[in-house]
Parts: sequence; C-alpha cells; structure tokens
Amino acid sequence: AERSEAQPLFAYLQAQGFRWRESPRGDGGLLIAAKRGAAGKLGYFFAHIALIVICLGGLLDGNLPLKLGEVVGRIVPETRDLPQSQIPAASRLGASNLSFRGNVNIAEGKSADVTVVNSGNGYLVRELPFIVSLKKFHVDYYSNG
Repeated sequence: AERSEAQPLFAYLQAQGFRWRESPRGDGGLLIAAKRGAAGKLGYFFAHIALIVICLGGLLDGNLPLKLGEVVGRIVPETRDLPQSQIPAASRLGASNLSFRGNVNIAEGKSADVTVVNSGNGYLVRELPFIVSLKKFHVDYYSNG
C-alpha cells in the first residue's frame, strides 16, 4: 500500500488523537504503528510500583521482622511453661507490631487480649489492640456424618 492509499487511515488516527509512525516495508507495503496518550507510560510505572508494594507488604507481614529481632537479641522466644502474666518483655510483641499472626484458645464465656506465636522451639506472646470474646460455642453435626 502506498502512502496515498493510507490517507483515510491517517485522517482517522489524527481525528481520534493518535500519534503514528510509518515505515516502508521491503515488499512494497507500509508499516504503521500508532498510539494514543501518555497513559501507557504511567501504566508501566504504576504496575511496577504495585509489584514493589506487594513485595514489601509480604516482607513486613512475613516472618522476617521476627527473625531479625531474634538475631539481634531484641526478641527472645520463651521456652518455659509460664502464665501469660509472667512472660518477660523480651518474649512479648506489642500491639503495634506490623505483622499479625497467632493462636489463642478461648473457653466459652471467656475473653483474651493476647495470642501465642510459635517461634522455633519456643513461643512469643503478642498483645492485641482489642479483646476477643467467645460468648457461646455450638457445633452442628450433619446427619450423614
């Protein structure tokens, strides 16, 4: 196709706000590449930023901060069977800790404001910024087992 045959296409591209480049091909054809707007460049940027944010979130919520605290000696897992009130400060994670995980056993009608986080051969006590209560616990069984 010659350039004159592509004029209606160029008029359409211009009317729609596209920018284009043209290049003659070896077989006598015409190669046309068009794009509209600069949002494509921003899309690449935001897609890469999103991947970085997701990876950083995984690192912060993962086990890395706990293991780093153990390595530098700021966090020491407790290995003794102690009442929650006697757990030393080095084995406690504050309510403002970035990662959240833990296990808690709550009897019916009771409450808890801490969870237990398994760490190596010991455990850490994580304080919660709220109270978890269990008012009633009921198990339903299906007739077929």
